[in-house]
Amino acid sequence: ELVQSIIAQYAALRSEGFSSDQIQILTPMRRVTGLGANNLNKILKDYINPVGKNHSVTKGKFDHVVTFSVNDRVMQCSNNKELGIFNGDIGKITQIEKDAITVDFGGDIVTLLRSDLDDLELAFASTIHKSQGSEHEAVIIPICRSHAGMMDRSLLYTGFTRGKRRVSLTGDLWMLKQIVQKVNNSKRITGLEQCLCDEFDTSLAQNKNRNLRLQDSSYSLN
Repeated sequence: ELVQSIIAQYAALRSEGFSSDQIQILTPMRRVTGLGANNLNKILKDYINPVGKNHSVTKGKFDHVVTFSVNDRVMQCSNNKELGIFNGDIGKITQIEKDAITVDFGGDIVTLLRSDLDDLELAFASTIHKSQGSEHEAVIIPICRSHAGMMDRSLLYTGFTRGKRRVSLTGDLWMLKQIVQKVNNSKRITGLEQCLCDEFDTSLAQNKNRNLRLQDSSYSLN
């Protein structure tokens, strides 16, 4: 039922004039639930760009088989400095040949070999974590109880702020209220505070020594 609601929201945005490239579905999880990014991508691909409509190629095995077709939105999932593409880059497949596919990453045309496909995923839907640092004209975020352990107010805020013009929340209103009230109180243990204090103390000592030298120099001139 919630999947159908997502598709209905997508269709409504398309009818308002948003292109398929401008709409992004964001979810807190990649796997585990039917509303994880992996499963949503399979469903959304069947709706947006079904296999058979364009030339396709398949990768994977067992429970994670992915079929890529021309015009699919895809995401690079690791850094590849040789090709100039990086983790989180989103592009569109423009051509599929026997041993390679061509992807347009925002104007950068990149040819990927079959061996490179392990680092490529469909990106009609993506995790909120992967979306950090990017923006989309319109965003759809499903809200459901199966995401309760993962979704909190901070993560919802991150997803919400990815949308430039429109953000659509669809799903469980009760769960949405719980998420808004849920604050992640986990404390990050890093050395940042100590590094900043050490840097401040060093800078303070250097300035103090500099001032003393200036005072000594001024005294000798008098």
